[in-house]
Amino acid sequence: MNPRRRLLVSALAAPAVVGGCKVRTINDFPPTNATVRFVNVMLDAGPLDTWESGVVVWPSTPFQGTTGFVDFENNTRTFSVNQAGSATQLTSISLALAGKQPYTLTAFATLAQPFLILVADVNIASTSGTTLSRFTNVVYGSQNLDIYVTLPDVDLSTVSPSFSSSQTATSTSALQLSAGTLRVRITLAGSLVPVYDSGPLDFTAQANNTLILYTLNSAFLPQMILLETGGPNRQTVVPNTLSSLRLINGAFQTGAVDALYDGTSIADDVAYATAAPTNFVAAGAHVLVFEASATPGAPVATLARTFPSAQDSSVLLVGFAGALQAIAFDDDNRVPIEGQARVRFVNGSSDDATYDVFIGDVRAVQALAPRTASVYLSLEGTTVTVTFRNPATGAIALTVADVALPSGTVNTIYAVGIAADLDSIVVPSR
Repeated sequence: MNPRRRLLVSALAAPAVVGGCKVRTINDFPPTNATVRFVNVMLDAGPLDTWESGVVVWPSTPFQGTTGFVDFENNTRTFSVNQAGSATQLTSISLALAGKQPYTLTAFATLAQPFLILVADVNIASTSGTTLSRFTNVVYGSQNLDIYVTLPDVDLSTVSPSFSSSQTATSTSALQLSAGTLRVRITLAGSLVPVYDSGPLDFTAQANNTLILYTLNSAFLPQMILLETGGPNRQTVVPNTLSSLRLINGAFQTGAVDALYDGTSIADDVAYATAAPTNFVAAGAHVLVFEASATPGAPVATLARTFPSAQDSSVLLVGFAGALQAIAFDDDNRVPIEGQARVRFVNGSSDDATYDVFIGDVRAVQALAPRTASVYLSLEGTTVTVTFRNPATGAIALTVADVALPSGTVNTIYAVGIAADLDSIVVPSR
């Protein structure tokens, strides 16, 4: 099925696919109207125009933007989205709306693979001192998720998930909670390691909440939007307090290294020309320190950086002994188009050599400067041979043979060392 035309509808509302009718004016609302609002979490699409029956209902909604409710007659409606100002439809969805029922229409995934989901919001009154919340999972390309809503200091190992094994493009039932300061944490299903943490979050008494989980460009970390009906009617991004980083040791004279994040160990004994496992760390401004494993306590490189919420970073240690440098690269681990893989190349050489990068006999990257990364390239999932070559002579400095790039994966290929003795590191990120 063409992903641009796929219709995704929550199991909480039965779909019907027929034409829609025009939006009623403000002076012509029958008492059985449904209400719909729109949320744009479609990564890289920019502002979106949302159409219904040939009319733009919500123009130019920005990424992570939300709208107010608009009334529609309670019959089958067809909604579609375009990039703002474009006449080209990205995707559409049809649903028979129920009278006096609020809905949230969400555009998600990516411009290359766009989707819509229309979900019925909580529509019952919570009792005094409580709040009702429903989660919509549009974390595209993720594994199933366990969702915990607890008091802030609860140990996850002592409680069961509020919702278990949530799948992409689904919505949970409504969860009634005591109003007040709570905390939302999300783990990969069956794991106790959080991939989302809201920190302390106020849940307003007698408010109905729709909480939308979506992706930026991380392989693991979701982001969340809170939509509140009742109370102060908040519509806000609740940033993930977590960031993700991966350490790559390209320091050819240093040997194995350890790494500390604000003084806390996050990687030990990372050998030269290898990558450490992914670490989930606190987002924000932090200091990363590298030490040679053979001489703990003596920093060989330091990096002060703001690690972004719900984003992935790679940090490369590179250079000659006594002059090491830690360089951070922003990763883009969004899901590739079906049947394709994505790959980028990093010239992590410790000298000043520049390289052309070839995939097979085709030059994919020209004059990749030292200590820089290429853009991500898309190609059909396959096995390839990669060579780093002298741009002036064409001489091969490094051959990376039989690199498996299966469809659906995102990979980075590093060249590390010096021109006379290059090594490769192939790092899968998704």
